[in-house]
Amino acid sequence: MQGQRIDGAMVHKIIIHFRKFGSIKKAVRELLVSKQVVRQVKQWATIQGFLTIPELPAETEITQLWDAERASKRAIPTVRAKLEPLRDVIITWLDANLELTRIQALLKQRHGWQGSYESLKRFTGPLRLPQDTCVRIETDPGDEAQVDFGYLGLLWDAVEKRRRKAWCFLMTLSCSRHCYAEVVFRQDIQTWIA
Repeated sequence: MQGQRIDGAMVHKIIIHFRKFGSIKKAVRELLVSKQVVRQVKQWATIQGFLTIPELPAETEITQLWDAERASKRAIPTVRAKLEPLRDVIITWLDANLELTRIQALLKQRHGWQGSYESLKRFTGPLRLPQDTCVRIETDPGDEAQVDFGYLGLLWDAVEKRRRKAWCFLMTLSCSRHCYAEVVFRQDIQTWIA
């Protein structure tokens, strides 16, 4: 049940179970919830006093209190909300090809923002243009092939009867993108020609 939203009914069950057995492990095993959830509910119930009072309130009352607590936590301003007023300024800096470290420094210097680099990176993720990672080369059939070697680790060489550094020789035809791959033990012209 990890990642599932815990409702008031489940909170009520966890509190009853914990009051009865006092064991996080037993609650996890019998109610099929994560340890983190049981700990979170136990901590909240302790603050509310539900673990020590003689009579537990009704499920509806616990549900209302739990939902109110969750709503108040969601109302805390997030980094996104704090950076939203500066969106146009940040976009201008991104358009000027400033690095995020420089933007972070400028935000601190000019706007008093004290957030982390990772927060800024998450906020600007959708704003940054994706970088081209691959450019397809259009050629006529038979005109060009691209060759590369990739390290595989130590493999058994049957010819020399020992473990050696092995490489994957990869040749890709530029027009059709068909590939040829072979395990080799040297990266030289003779291996390429063979």
